[in-house]
Amino acid sequence: MTRIGRRGAGAAAGRCRRPGPRQALSRGAAAQAAAWDANASAWSEFLRHGDRHREGLLDAAMLAALRPLRGAAILDAGCGEGRFVRSLSAAGAARVLGVDVSERLISEARRRGRALPAAVRARLGYETGDAARLPRHRDASFDAVVSYLSLMHFADPGAALAEWARLLAPGGRLVAVLPHPFTQAPGAHWLAELPPVMRGAVPSLTSLAVGEYFERARVRFRFGPGFPAATVNLHRPLAEWSGLLAAAGFVVERLWEPRPSAAQARRDPAWEPYRRVPYFLLWRARRAAQGRAR
Repeated sequence: MTRIGRRGAGAAAGRCRRPGPRQALSRGAAAQAAAWDANASAWSEFLRHGDRHREGLLDAAMLAALRPLRGAAILDAGCGEGRFVRSLSAAGAARVLGVDVSERLISEARRRGRALPAAVRARLGYETGDAARLPRHRDASFDAVVSYLSLMHFADPGAALAEWARLLAPGGRLVAVLPHPFTQAPGAHWLAELPPVMRGAVPSLTSLAVGEYFERARVRFRFGPGFPAATVNLHRPLAEWSGLLAAAGFVVERLWEPRPSAAQARRDPAWEPYRRVPYFLLWRARRAAQGRAR
């Protein structure tokens, strides 16, 4: 497994060190930082009560796609309050570095990390900054890069992918999950069938109107009424996401559309629509030995 270089080792291990100069952010990254700083308390509270998408569908798929984990050096790009960083460290990764543009979310990640056993704490660390520009870290510093519902927030996802390819050792893997572009296209919405007599019954979601799938769009999104700020999700059709991966020097190994089991849907009917249309898209890609494609 890759050994993290001298400059990156202290950060990845989570040891106390003086932070370097604050990274200047691009306009897009600064806007996302402001939005996520405003939402940090609401987001942390939301995750504290459990996120059904992550816990019921995506966590297991992400960990399976990342294996083998033991001994690996991993970058979590857009780590938020560090939830998956902690999971990766507990699953046996040798070093995990979480980077997020929100200073308040990184502060929360560090606070939560203090409750972990010392052996786990020693394997993780955090940095505040734009995960699409990490010049303090050497080429080929990581065995894997994780983008867990974060790539669509980057103003320039192609630049982010190129930077992650630089940071990966040859043959290193990128595991990224996005809201599915089919389901999340601008204007996409569910059509519902109303029962003949409501009496508190929940409408049945019967089909999905796809919307403007082929349009490139910046979609403003607010998680709920308790979130002060809207964030921006980039929508791109699948072919464009695939092209960005190839241009950055990645070769796609597998593609998954995580789906709940029939047993999950029987236990909780709220999962039933997720068995009929894809809500998420998960890639595992390898950095080509020659680096970025020409």
